[in-house]
Amino acid sequence: GRRDKMHTIRQTNGLAGFTKRSESEYDCFGTGHSSTTISAGLGMAVGRDLKGGTNKVVAVIGDGAMTAGQAYEAMNNAGYLDSDMIVILNDNKQVSLPTASLDGPIPPVGALSSALSRLQSNRPLRELREVAKGVTKQIGGPMHELAAKVDEYARGMISGSGSTLFEVL
Repeated sequence: GRRDKMHTIRQTNGLAGFTKRSESEYDCFGTGHSSTTISAGLGMAVGRDLKGGTNKVVAVIGDGAMTAGQAYEAMNNAGYLDSDMIVILNDNKQVSLPTASLDGPIPPVGALSSALSRLQSNRPLRELREVAKGVTKQIGGPMHELAAKVDEYARGMISGSGSTLFEVL
């Protein structure tokens, strides 16, 4: 393994920030970006199924890596194939990883990070949501159930957690 060298990650002559077969016997493939984890996991799950295996496949991906199209493509394919695999989203609020400067870390930047922050802190949007919940609760029945589903999906998209998307696929 590489436990004793973790403090050198992404430093000159240090560990890479991604799987690299020359660094560890446990890396079964090499890659250049963490957005490939779901694709790799899907490949392992399909291979397992073709061989009649029963082992579990777990792919861990960060919220920053989830911004890459390959991650969504892999989730779409995994959902289509109905693959038995687990995807863990490491939501460390780093949609765009902070970079180091002489003055210390620079906070996350980028369009997705900004949009999520604005939506989460938008008071009128939060108030509208509460009013809509109250109205549909008074109406009841299918309208309330539909509104609850819309709210659930919207919260998943706005929160940045991606949980609804992961559950669906």
